[in-house]
Amino acid sequence: MKSNIAMKKMICLLVIIFTFSCKENTKPTTKTVSETTTTTKVAISTRQITGNWSVQEHIKEGTSSICNDCPTLSFNEPLSATLTFSDGENEFYTWQFSDEVLSITFLGNEYSEHYIPSGDYSISIKSANAFTTLRLTSSDDEFVLRK
Repeated sequence: MKSNIAMKKMICLLVIIFTFSCKENTKPTTKTVSETTTTTKVAISTRQITGNWSVQEHIKEGTSSICNDCPTLSFNEPLSATLTFSDGENEFYTWQFSDEVLSITFLGNEYSEHYIPSGDYSISIKSANAFTTLRLTSSDDEFVLRK
């Protein structure tokens, strides 16, 4: 009988020990995770710029104009460009690319109305899904083109 009582006390003691030793930790733990993001800059070549691009959007002074009847901007290899409107009318430009800057110059009277202002544009090219997007950004204008 004494061994039964001793055995019950021993079992109770073990149950208590296991209950408290398996207690869930309720203290919040703080982990410091250090992430290192490496950005690889891929050089853009004139070959990536050449070709026919559809002008999708023009952003001026924070106001976006999404085009319904989009003109096409064709960058040609001898550094000339033609902007063709849906009615068949054309504007002609020259372009030059170096150090991630695309310089565009309107060929015509600079004071006449034309679609793309002459100047220097920073350039980014992104490929996603079925499209390649070319973004031209100056201090006053931003053009989003696709092909």
